[in-house]
Amino acid sequence: MVPGFLLLHSPSLGPASMEPLAEAVSAHGRVTAVPSSAGVARGAPPYWPRLVEAACGGAPDGPLIVVAHSNAGLFVPLIVAELGGRAAGCAFVDASIPPPSGDVPAAEEEFLPFLRDLADERGVLPRWTDWWPPEDTAALFPDPLLRHAPAPPRRTRSGGRMADRRVPRPVRPIRSHAARAADRWIAAPGG
Repeated sequence: MVPGFLLLHSPSLGPASMEPLAEAVSAHGRVTAVPSSAGVARGAPPYWPRLVEAACGGAPDGPLIVVAHSNAGLFVPLIVAELGGRAAGCAFVDASIPPPSGDVPAAEEEFLPFLRDLADERGVLPRWTDWWPPEDTAALFPDPLLRHAPAPPRRTRSGGRMADRRVPRPVRPIRSHAARAADRWIAAPGG
């Protein structure tokens, strides 16, 4: 069976950021899904189980290639484990690569002051494209509708959510070919 594609948007962006890729892949006759992680920051921590549930709950049937953008890459091992062997491969698109073992912070400690400065009094960050000067985001997102598409709210440490949390690795080792390949890549010089 030909694998479908599970496209994971950055937690800082909405699913609209992956829709153009989904349309391009679908135009070649491949099944695609872009599940939304909007709302996973609501509720008590930890938030990562809700993100994994949203990703896997929106996955098409059959084997999948998991494609992660940005910080969604940190969740790939958990998502692959939850898919129960359906992951035929993984691709990281300008994405964070999870470590081979242990947990990883959702945001680097040195980046947290920048995030705190952007957050409002409730600890909610603005849309990611509003973090940067307009000329920078215009180059990344030439389509103004995509550049200004709504994104899920994200909270900083001051709000006690997302940015200050750690993302664990699965308790059970992943035995899939995709996981072994990812671990070999991480162990490669310069990887």
